Amino acid sequence: MQDEELDEFPWSILFLVTAASSLLFNIALKMLDGNFSSLLFFVSGFTAFFGIVNWLGKMLAKQSGKKGKSGSLSS
Repeated sequence: MQDEELDEFPWSILFLVTAASSLLFNIALKMLDGNFSSLLFFVSGFTAFFGIVNWLGKMLAKQSGKKGKSGSLSS
């Protein structure tokens, strides 16, 4: 691993943990109170979407970085 990768904050993990936490808390509210919170569903969906987009973006960036290094035709 490079030093840059160690210093980079894992945003996708933060987004996915937030999504899972809000979804589990919403399920707990349903079990205890009988009502779902639409705000918590919105937060969990929003953060899950951004976590997946962030993760896919990192994967695409790594793939394009590998292709650029191995496919260079410069002498």
